Amino acid sequence: MTNRNNRDVTWIQNTLNRRQFVQTALVGGFASQAVQTASADEESDEDAEAASDDREVWRFEAGDDVESSPTVVDGTVYFGSGNGHVYAVDAGTGEEIWNFDTGGSVISSPHVINGAVYIGSGVAGAGHLYALDAGDGSEEWNFEADGWVHSSPTVVDDTVYFGSVDEHVYAVDASDGSEEWNFAVDDWIHIVGVAVVDDTVYIGSRDDYLYALDASNGDEHWRFDTGDNVSSTPTVVDGNLFIEQYMLDAETGDELSSSTGARSLSPTVWDGNAYGRGSLGSWVEEFPLDGSRSDRIFETEDRINSKPTIVDGILFVCDDDGIVYAVDLDERDSLNGAEELWRFGTDASIRSSPTVVDGILYVGNRDGQVYALETGVGGSSEDSQVEQATLGHHHEWAGSDPQEITPGEPASAYHTQDSAADGQDDQSDEGSDGFGPGFGVGSAVAGVSGVAYLLKQRFKNERNEHH
Repeated sequence: MTNRNNRDVTWIQNTLNRRQFVQTALVGGFASQAVQTASADEESDEDAEAASDDREVWRFEAGDDVESSPTVVDGTVYFGSGNGHVYAVDAGTGEEIWNFDTGGSVISSPHVINGAVYIGSGVAGAGHLYALDAGDGSEEWNFEADGWVHSSPTVVDDTVYFGSVDEHVYAVDASDGSEEWNFAVDDWIHIVGVAVVDDTVYIGSRDDYLYALDASNGDEHWRFDTGDNVSSTPTVVDGNLFIEQYMLDAETGDELSSSTGARSLSPTVWDGNAYGRGSLGSWVEEFPLDGSRSDRIFETEDRINSKPTIVDGILFVCDDDGIVYAVDLDERDSLNGAEELWRFGTDASIRSSPTVVDGILYVGNRDGQVYALETGVGGSSEDSQVEQATLGHHHEWAGSDPQEITPGEPASAYHTQDSAADGQDDQSDEGSDGFGPGFGVGSAVAGVSGVAYLLKQRFKNERNEHH
């Protein structure tokens, strides 16, 4: 584990401060006018590009694919990369707080709770689930499986649930990694997450089945044959379960409805409707929870391969063209569907699902970049994806206070943690991965380190008292 507070981070301070930006977007129509790019001429394209640039708060260079979906807790952005590292980055500045080398590719999205980061990794012939200290990135424990752990874990009641390409679902103790139970399936469990609702674990496999298992012992409640590889994470809301093109009864596994085309990414649910990629891969569809006919509401430039997120009626979705879109669900017309408010182009396709915290959107792309973007909307993600913490989440699931993030200003509770204690690690690791040494932020805010450390120790003690 190494700490580098200044690793190839670019952050851009907006000329307007955060509150001014929101007011301008709402009153002046900035978001809906300056960034509209669909079917625009060359001049309007240049205007849109300039406005798009204004949205970038910072950009972090991880150096390899970031398909992991960001989790933002205590002012810190956590994510993994194809280079094998797990990163913790300050949500306000983009400065790296720490990174941890797993030795394998990290596609899994992190789950952060009680001062620990849980995330999977995979290397040839093996995989691990790691528990890392959220403040300094030190390893608390790891669980070894016989295949990659690219499944995103979920932690409920001090148990971590995840799958592996070794064809097993696992439940392990969150405090020490000891195995509680495992369940064998008939093919890989790859890049899917786990939904745990009402003491039931829902997870899919490449053997075509979705499984419902007892969370306490792994006993099978039911399985449903989807007819194809399950390559998405189930969504469970109000007794309804969405997987691929199906809506099921979550308790019985009975099919309630299905669409004509495969939705190979399960939707996110908000305000009585589910939203996700439809049978046409570049369209966002709206699926009513009552099983009535779905509607195509927005077309992107390329295929959608991540889940959208929603804040106060604004849907944020990404595509394989590397574009992030903001779409107003309340503004519709019969011809074009929902209104596009703005778009932001990144340098590569996006498979990471976005997370919004205090008006800032965080997302990674396949060129190894993680972006923080001003959305022009106050608030944080409020859809089922973050509520169930299946692919990236924020403070609500972690049980911490709502986060206030000011662009360009340190936000992390761990911003200065271990800058002195790990100085020797920085020097010993210098040049080992082609990057220069890190540096301490300084003594001006060193008191935060002590507070963060005490909080970290309290979380550890509380977690251990449960076992």
